[in-house]
Amino acid sequence: MKSDIRIFLSKLANILRSIKHRLNVSASVGAIIGIAFAVTSLGIYIDKNMVYAVKVNDKTVGYVKITDDYEKALEAIKKSDGENPLEALSVEKMKSTGEKFMNSEEIEKVAREELDLKVPGVIVYADGNEIARVESFDSANKVMDEVQKYYFNKLNFKEYKILATNIKEKITTYSTLMESEKILDVDETVEKIINGKGVEKTYTIKKGDTIWDIAFNNGMTIEEIQAANPNANLDKISIDQEIKIALSQPYVNVEIVADIKTIEEVPYTVKNTNDNKSYKGSSKVTTKGKAGSAEVEKKVTVLNGNITKEEVITSNLITPAVQQVVAVGTKTRSSGSSSYLASSSTGTFSWPARGSITSRYGRRWGELHTGLDIAVPRGTAVKAADSGVVSFSGWNGGYGYCVIVNHKNGYQTLYGHNSKLSVKVGQQVSKGQKIASSGSTGRSTGPHVHFEVRKNGVPQNPQKYLN
Repeated sequence: MKSDIRIFLSKLANILRSIKHRLNVSASVGAIIGIAFAVTSLGIYIDKNMVYAVKVNDKTVGYVKITDDYEKALEAIKKSDGENPLEALSVEKMKSTGEKFMNSEEIEKVAREELDLKVPGVIVYADGNEIARVESFDSANKVMDEVQKYYFNKLNFKEYKILATNIKEKITTYSTLMESEKILDVDETVEKIINGKGVEKTYTIKKGDTIWDIAFNNGMTIEEIQAANPNANLDKISIDQEIKIALSQPYVNVEIVADIKTIEEVPYTVKNTNDNKSYKGSSKVTTKGKAGSAEVEKKVTVLNGNITKEEVITSNLITPAVQQVVAVGTKTRSSGSSSYLASSSTGTFSWPARGSITSRYGRRWGELHTGLDIAVPRGTAVKAADSGVVSFSGWNGGYGYCVIVNHKNGYQTLYGHNSKLSVKVGQQVSKGQKIASSGSTGRSTGPHVHFEVRKNGVPQNPQKYLN
């Protein structure tokens, strides 16, 4: 303070000398005017170097430059919580030492936290359902931007251009007072939304169910079902038995439409020729097929990181596929040897039907698509991929009308979504024999053949086995 006085006296002397020279009046009048001006200047100088410390129960929680911000914070607290909390609040004028000033909203928030009062926050809704609580509207906007950015980064294409993006749900926000512990920061909220909401339901085993089917129809793995039912023996399930199904339900669905360019495999076709020197049920590859390649441009729709729709724009062949030729036995066995033994299985698989592939083996819509979807007109003949014995023929949950053939060499093949079945359980079938007519039964969006190859019960990529 002494240094302030010395500065003031120096300023005062300068002012007096200036006034004395500039005004054509007596020195005494000049002095009086100068003193008045100097006192005013000193008051301004001192005020510029003063701040107000905001205190809660005598604990300094922040600083304001003018008391208006403090008073505004008091009014907000009074409006929601009454007069009583204000007794703990006070301000103290002090000399500034370079403090960072707070606005009224920041003062209100820190005071509420110190007094264990509800604090201002923003609730985020998706289609009217609360999904998160954040600090501000800016935080809410940043959360939704980061969620979309997360799915942008999951686009697993070498070359693409985003055409459109949107969140399927209607996002709304609402500002209100809430418990501070319920407010998440931006990163925590983004992680919560991406992970989704855990939902548990009880499933009752029905006739014809297998754990594999239940897992497929619910977008789970067998291991995940076992984890949800640690005490259950999934190898021995029974009708009317109840098991728990744990699902992850997304808070929001992010849809991205993109134009992509990629190199895709062109499957080779298979041509069967008659071999009257070999028995029915046997076959031999005479010309090995080879897949080709094509440069493809597509318009794809991706929902939460999974492709839900593809539209081919252009397709330019790079390398043509080589057709595979298979000699199929036509010789009839004698009546004493009409049964097909395990050795009659060739160990190779032919296409069950001819058509365009609409979905390959792999992740689809957040779950493992365990087979190959071949689009064909309804009623198309579905043929056994290899010789074997029919182990299932009937309605099989999401597969609809389904046939499973056991090839007696560790392999089974499955044919789903049929409109009509042509074989019965226990019947022996030969490679290429009609076993069903295609359809769209069960979990299906159009007529096609869902074809699977299982090795010792474990689904394989069918395209690795087809000849």
